[in-house]
Amino acid sequence: MDSVLVIRFSSLGDIVLTQPVLAQIRSEGYFVDLLVKPEYGFLGSMLPGVSRVLTSRDSLAPEYKLVLDLHGTLKSRQVTAAVKAGKVIRYHKHSLARRLMVRPGGRKMFWNLWSVLKSTQQVTDWYAAAAIRAGFQPAGRFPQILPFSGAEESAARMLKEYGISAKEKIVVLAPGARWATKRWPVEYFARTAEMLRDRLDMLPVFIGWAQDTLLCKTAAQMSNGRALSLAGATTIATLTAILKKAPVLITNDTGPMHLALAAGSRAVALFGPTVPEFGFAPLKNPRARVLARKLDCRPCSLHGNPECPLEHHNCMRRIYPEEVVCAVMDLIT
Repeated sequence: MDSVLVIRFSSLGDIVLTQPVLAQIRSEGYFVDLLVKPEYGFLGSMLPGVSRVLTSRDSLAPEYKLVLDLHGTLKSRQVTAAVKAGKVIRYHKHSLARRLMVRPGGRKMFWNLWSVLKSTQQVTDWYAAAAIRAGFQPAGRFPQILPFSGAEESAARMLKEYGISAKEKIVVLAPGARWATKRWPVEYFARTAEMLRDRLDMLPVFIGWAQDTLLCKTAAQMSNGRALSLAGATTIATLTAILKKAPVLITNDTGPMHLALAAGSRAVALFGPTVPEFGFAPLKNPRARVLARKLDCRPCSLHGNPECPLEHHNCMRRIYPEEVVCAVMDLIT
């Protein structure tokens, strides 16, 4: 069986979004190697369509029918140069078009008019376009992810240890993000959790990685009632199982958004300094709602900033908890 190497080193959401392409390549009779960073090895093995997950610690096959570069960096080019391949196809990152949209310091520039990106375009479409150029016809629209065998049982045990019964309704909230400007205010997360608990009898469960522990504990404490934080306590596998159990996730523009949707749940996603035109907003997914404010200062960066360049953070502060609660109710009722 011929092998195809697909390269997408990171990050969590970007890797999840490769899944429709991976599944299509596998369905056409090819062995699919997925090359990721070591910390995402478990994630890669949860994506239907992957035959083998490789990291920098592993040896590549001696020859590939095709190398599909879905990362497009110097490092991925070095990998493609080092392997024997019948064909190498790279995805179009639209880097220049995205950069032309950015408003440095939150101020409009004349070059902002030159970008051709539209909010209807998504990274999954750009991955699919690369696959089509390689001779495949991706059929799946939305990524899928399957927890490891036993992950759902492990997640259930974890929830039970935290006092959450199997029949209890939960709402999952992810207040973290790598960049501070991408984070919805913690008091807004707390207020939203409080309203959902009071109106829909949903137990707020805050999730995040180890670096989000203090943020999640603060949000839980500020919600004035029963709320839990699992920040730092979950693996990618158990988190996926928890997201699959929960009817909805409330999240910033970050990886868990894609993880929840791929697991079959719903998501309310909050976009501030970044915009849907960058390709990462799940606008086409009926199980998602994207909330954002149309402001002249957006987008102020490609990935977020340590602080708002205009010192008001209106892109996030003007998305109000009441709107998020309405979006949740629209999705689950």
